[in-house]
Amino acid sequence: MMHRCALCHLRLEGAAPCRRDGWTPPPGGRASTRGPASAAPRVEGLTLSRRIGRGGFADVWAARRDLDGAPAAVKVGHAATPLSRERFRREADALERVGAPHAARLDGRGVLAEGHPYLVMERLVGRTLAAELAALAAPPGPERVVRRAAAILVALEAAHARGVVHGDLKPENLFLRRPGERVVLIDFGLSTCAAAPERGAGADAPRTRAGAVAGTPEYMAPEQLRGGPSVGAAADLYAFGVILFELLTLQPPFTGDASAIEHGHLALRPPRPGDLAPVPAALEEIALACLAKDPRRRPVSAAALRRALRDVWAGGTPASAPRSSSRGPGEAALVGEGSHPVALLVADIDGASAPVIAAIVGQRGILARQRGRRYVGVFPGRDVDDPAQAALAAARELVDRPGARAAVHLGRVLLRPGGAVHGAPAVYGGPVERPETWTPPEPWSGLALTEDFKRALPEEEGAPVPSSRGRVEGASTHFLCCSPVQVSGMNTSVRRAGSRSMSPAAMTPPPTTTTSGLNTFTKLEIPTPRRMPISASTSRATSSPSCASSVTSVPATVPSAASARPRAESGCSWATRS
Repeated sequence: MMHRCALCHLRLEGAAPCRRDGWTPPPGGRASTRGPASAAPRVEGLTLSRRIGRGGFADVWAARRDLDGAPAAVKVGHAATPLSRERFRREADALERVGAPHAARLDGRGVLAEGHPYLVMERLVGRTLAAELAALAAPPGPERVVRRAAAILVALEAAHARGVVHGDLKPENLFLRRPGERVVLIDFGLSTCAAAPERGAGADAPRTRAGAVAGTPEYMAPEQLRGGPSVGAAADLYAFGVILFELLTLQPPFTGDASAIEHGHLALRPPRPGDLAPVPAALEEIALACLAKDPRRRPVSAAALRRALRDVWAGGTPASAPRSSSRGPGEAALVGEGSHPVALLVADIDGASAPVIAAIVGQRGILARQRGRRYVGVFPGRDVDDPAQAALAAARELVDRPGARAAVHLGRVLLRPGGAVHGAPAVYGGPVERPETWTPPEPWSGLALTEDFKRALPEEEGAPVPSSRGRVEGASTHFLCCSPVQVSGMNTSVRRAGSRSMSPAAMTPPPTTTTSGLNTFTKLEIPTPRRMPISASTSRATSSPSCASSVTSVPATVPSAASARPRAESGCSWATRS
């Protein structure tokens, strides 16, 4: 699988940064298809030259036949196991059933001396649909989408007519053969063959270990994810719906980590493509019909889908304007990315989840994600009068728990209301999927506010009231806010810990500085006296030209300390306000 941008979910070409928001994929990872260098295997009658593809179960090598020099492609399994040989037997059977031109021509099969199965196929010239999508800067026009979708359905219709369910339909397994527009189905390793076409259940038994589910989550139908025995051609039609959605918008309907994607396919209504890109209403309805959770509610066959596309084209719909944004009563809307500001809360807490959910929901927030001990809450302005205050109130409640920490931020997300029938809204976007992009670098503790968040608060709320538990004894660190400064020519941020209004001598030990990427954070470890009550008063720092940081501190409730002045640090003058 190719890399996707973690922020906008567009496909990326190799290790190149995203053209839209500059996100750069980590080295290696899912886009690394070449794998470590290794010697080409020996196959009788063929000379293998270089590896041209790598999947989860096999490598594909470029080859030439020794007899006449004709090009060929040889697929060799990674494992020399009965399961691997069974997969290759199924794929060979599917290739023979479907046949050229809708699948690669099968020229031979066998097992290497080491026990690895292999297939010899014709060498195709062209590129995959995945590579084509990764090269696009914007969604293709409706005419091109209809042509591509119709070509996919021609191949899929031929496979289903011969009783073959592909089982892993995705842009990586759709080869655009040159010249022309023909689509060739590749990688039938997860296919099933059955006597009954279209909706025949896979009579060809399990293809993985007992209890395992194989496939690509972004394109898997709900019945596949559940691991049910009756996965038929309707699962391929669901995958086609995901592909059509991606053709129209350049992103799949459900994004995030594997668990979030699976939850979306199993339980959430997909967003409307027309809310992400200009999409004709008729094409949108075809995509959404394919994405029905119940297989019986999807289009009846690939042939029926192709006729529907033909009718769309004949009616001139692809040239029409995008659908109206008006909706009937109760119809859910998806607000376009970057158009819906929300307050975000991240809380890392051990123990039961019920108190965390209660704190977020009690402030009319939404629990958007939960991964281990990390919870991500969203407070939309549509539902909350003051989202920042609501997020801060929930954070204050949560950091009072032992070992807890929280951070709050303002960001923009995709938010689709769920309504009374469909439950909580679905939330998408970089700030939710990758909160580590705005939380402090490790290690951190207490309560953290970003500068964007702090600006949204009234002046008297510029600093949070820290946890009373964290103030009982020992030292606690409270990151408060950050603002851009220039350090060594980089755009950086500075954070300081919350402090009491106390004498300079009390501020020990000296500050430490950590750097994470382009962000530099400075924190102060402040000894906390026992049983010292906390005042609601705040202090705010002023910045000098040499250090444009904004520092907020939390004073103690010692009246005589209110007039004390902390020591200036790094050219920054601190002022205390009662």
